[in-house]
Amino acid sequence: MELSFFDLEAIEKLREYENDCPLCRMKEESLRKTVYTILYELVNDSGVRARFNEEGLCNEHAQFMVKIAKEFPELGGLGPAIIFKDILEESVEDIKKFPFKRVKEQNFSCYLCRIEREFEEVYTRTFAKIFRSIEGRKEYENQKSVFCLMHTSMIFQELSKHKAVFNWFKRIQIEKYEEIVAKLEIFIEKYDYRRKNVPFGDEVSAWKLSAKILGK
Repeated sequence: MELSFFDLEAIEKLREYENDCPLCRMKEESLRKTVYTILYELVNDSGVRARFNEEGLCNEHAQFMVKIAKEFPELGGLGPAIIFKDILEESVEDIKKFPFKRVKEQNFSCYLCRIEREFEEVYTRTFAKIFRSIEGRKEYENQKSVFCLMHTSMIFQELSKHKAVFNWFKRIQIEKYEEIVAKLEIFIEKYDYRRKNVPFGDEVSAWKLSAKILGK
């Protein structure tokens, strides 16, 4: 199977994102770049502002936008302030129209939620594709990166028509998860007072990795 430059870049992420879900990290990295671009270049773009006004901004992504603005001094609070002002003004008008006993059901998905889902779908298809190559399978087997439960399920769906690769991915995920469970058991056991002098090894970070695997 011929792999594109984008596919090869995804394989490289399997190496780069050690002890993490590569799909989660790629999605977050892409969203960070998108939010930075919006705040730096597109905050006065009428089309972008219309999208925010129409689709809104959930609490999680509003906080994410604040985080990016704080992280980069060149951004500051102006961009978020402009976007938040537009959305709040639109919300005030919506609230004024709420009829008694017929308040519309609120949609807590937002413009950035949709963009995030689009990134997620692209990367899911990409990993499903590279795992159909020997190079991609070997790379994942040999790295410490591990897909979270949600992205494992999404990749399973993409591989549903490729039985051999599906079974390979299932086996590897089980092996990786069982290794983490074993490390958690060792970590827990070392808190026993009878083993208080036994030093911790690489199992010390297993609980943090588990949180990433169990996350959304």
